[in-house]
Amino acid sequence: MWYEELKARRDVYLQNLVNGIRLKSKNSCPSKADRTVEAGGKRPAVEDLLGMQESEPEFYTDKTMLVVGTEISAVTLEWAIHPS
Repeated sequence: MWYEELKARRDVYLQNLVNGIRLKSKNSCPSKADRTVEAGGKRPAVEDLLGMQESEPEFYTDKTMLVVGTEISAVTLEWAIHPS
């Protein structure tokens, strides 16, 4: 079915994205405390999730992080469209 193919392509894309951010973080900043802070004084959420994965890898798998990241995005979009 077309949906399964699309889902597989999305999963590959997101895994490559996470791997790239993980590699960039490890190569540029050896410690969690020194990781780059984006404009506005905040780190990207994926870096926080990767930090949690370092501390508890058995709980924070890449798949778990993708689900959490999707939920964060969905809630943010919902808030932007329908602020309370």
